[in-house]
Amino acid sequence: MSNTIKGILVAIIVLTSSTAISQKHFIKTDVLSPFLSNPFSISYETNWGSPSSLVFQAEGGWYKRDKTSKDGQPYWTKRITGFGGSAEWRYYLRSSSHMSKPVGIFTGVYARAIQLSYLHDFSPYAEREYEETDITGKTLAVGGGPLLGYKFKRPYSKFYFEFLGGFAWGLANLEEYTTDDLPDQHFLWRLEFSVGYAFQ
Repeated sequence: MSNTIKGILVAIIVLTSSTAISQKHFIKTDVLSPFLSNPFSISYETNWGSPSSLVFQAEGGWYKRDKTSKDGQPYWTKRITGFGGSAEWRYYLRSSSHMSKPVGIFTGVYARAIQLSYLHDFSPYAEREYEETDITGKTLAVGGGPLLGYKFKRPYSKFYFEFLGGFAWGLANLEEYTTDDLPDQHFLWRLEFSVGYAFQ
């Protein structure tokens, strides 16, 4: 085996088995989304050996779905879909000597923007019996607020788990959507449990 090939193999081994000390970039996805009516999301975090990190997230898919029946027949379905993203600044509450591998409790702030589309789709039964017509709408939800979370990662592992909650204020006005348990700001809040991967 030539020295060049050996060098390449050694470099690959070093990169793939590097410890958490050299891991300053992270990607993750929220595994709670199917259970909380959250959209699919993927996030990228960058840290430069300080207590602070920047995180950017892209998201899209279903935000809310519900349906009802009347007189034993399907009556309507409501679907809210969309796409958007967020940016956040976070601060890890650990000593600076550990900041090249940020883990543990963190706090911070985030901003979020989502383009939402809404469809209130009445069934043929409802249209025939009650002369209902479908309702559609769109809105841009914009806002932000504080967040709190925890990242768990074993020292020599590239995989990690993260819990995050965020409470936002902003504008998300869906005038035609009515329900008792969905305030407008719901679309800007965050509740995530993510699985991630750290790399150099």
